[in-house]
Amino acid sequence: MCYLQSNLKKKFGWQTRTSVLLFAYFLITIGYSFSSGFYSLFSFFVLFLVLIFLILFFLRWDIFLLGFPNILEFSSILLLIFVMLSFLLYGGIYQVKGAEFYLSQFLLGVAFLFSALYLFDVPRILRLNFLLLFLIAVTVRILVVFSSPEPIIDVYHITKIAPTVLLNGINPYSYKGYPELYRSISSNNYGYLPVSFLFFLPFVSIFHDPRAALILAEIAFFIILYFILRHSGFAREYKLDQIIPLLFLYNPRFSFITEQSWIDILPILFISLFVVALIFWRNWLIPALFFGLALASKTYYLLPMSLFLVRVKNHGLKLAAGSLVFFFFFLMPFYFWSPKDFVHSTILYPLSFQSLRLDLIHQSLTLNSFVFRYFHFDLPFFLILIILAAFYLLIFLRQERGLDSFLRASFIWFFIFFFLNREAFINYYYFVGNLALLTVSVELLGKA
Repeated sequence: MCYLQSNLKKKFGWQTRTSVLLFAYFLITIGYSFSSGFYSLFSFFVLFLVLIFLILFFLRWDIFLLGFPNILEFSSILLLIFVMLSFLLYGGIYQVKGAEFYLSQFLLGVAFLFSALYLFDVPRILRLNFLLLFLIAVTVRILVVFSSPEPIIDVYHITKIAPTVLLNGINPYSYKGYPELYRSISSNNYGYLPVSFLFFLPFVSIFHDPRAALILAEIAFFIILYFILRHSGFAREYKLDQIIPLLFLYNPRFSFITEQSWIDILPILFISLFVVALIFWRNWLIPALFFGLALASKTYYLLPMSLFLVRVKNHGLKLAAGSLVFFFFFLMPFYFWSPKDFVHSTILYPLSFQSLRLDLIHQSLTLNSFVFRYFHFDLPFFLILIILAAFYLLIFLRQERGLDSFLRASFIWFFIFFFLNREAFINYYYFVGNLALLTVSVELLGKA
């Protein structure tokens, strides 16, 4: 029996892992799409199933060897569903329903028709189809920006203002001219780490809109997924080198995410650059630089990934240590510029969310929101910390050596971390989902 199971692992292990990960990505995306990432019983139920599913997968993934369908064979159907939902769920909160809005809907309708071609195996047509679907997805993102020029959300305004004040010689963490947009909590702070506004700087200077940088980052991540998958003969044979990047571009809520200016694509972009550098350059210094950029691109919640790096084959300890050195390298100039303002903006201000905007926290898509709605109390913070620490330690101890294992462990950790925490909205799960797609791509590369 053990011999049979060992042979099954060798022969079908990669297929089972990629199928489970792609199915988890599909469920996570469906889970937050219909509620825009806010709490609903349906969304909670779907993500709770994903939680149980991923815990079982991590502890005993071999139980999925027999009986779990090969989702890779149905990837073209997943794409068709995503493009259809992109059309049906199209729109942001602040979009003006003018020419750009209706043109976007028309283009998404066209995209739905062309995405159906992936149900058939016509290689010459599919190459042109791939390019057309890419161009439509990028065009619709640009039209979203034009149809929603000034969204009333702090992320948009602070990422637009911070690069400008930096060019004028003012510390973005000391600047107190960010607009106040909310009643319950001040939005007059820049709460992200320095790499974010450094990345936005040239785009805000040229286009006067930080979303230009985010669209470019999404295009870059799309190209990286395609680049990785093109090196997999299996992915090319089954058109996964086209379908998986398109699944990313046609996330059902991409129009809403684009409008709201969430920056979660930045750490994903840098993590994907880290992956490419590690695979194709086989040098620890450049990958460590990219990973350091990822750690310093949003908030501190990415730091636990650095410990998972230790178990990456070839220079794991150097990668972990080097990425932390680069992380501090990007932080220290702004810390020493004004230590008090830096600590307040990047640590104290984000932590104040949990106590000052409980009304919003209870709308987030988490276990705590479910408990609060049905049992009328919040999960004790110390209990959440103990549970998360236990999961983190378990994942670290059971993590196998290798880049694919590092990505799987990170994906599972972040999903558990966000779902069990007190605050998690659509952008958090968008980050997790993109990490899943990157993991699937690397798994398929191993089947090159």
